[in-house]
Amino acid sequence: MHAVIIEQGHGYTIASHGNGTAYAIVRERDAAEFFVQGDDATALRAEYDELKEDAGQPNTRASRFTWRETLDTMLGAYFD
Repeated sequence: MHAVIIEQGHGYTIASHGNGTAYAIVRERDAAEFFVQGDDATALRAEYDELKEDAGQPNTRASRFTWRETLDTMLGAYFD
């Protein structure tokens, strides 16, 4: 199955598989990797899209952070 990279850099690589039915996330600093699929993949993508839209916009939950800090907050729990 062909993967589509939706994020690369800023500490993470996020690849979409099966037209968004699954995602592989790699933390670049140590190459740790995890996968989500089904409802978890849908929820992850919705949160990612919301944060991406909010990034850099004033008075949003992502506005206080750099994009890397935002990704660390969103994805860090999956690796802990």
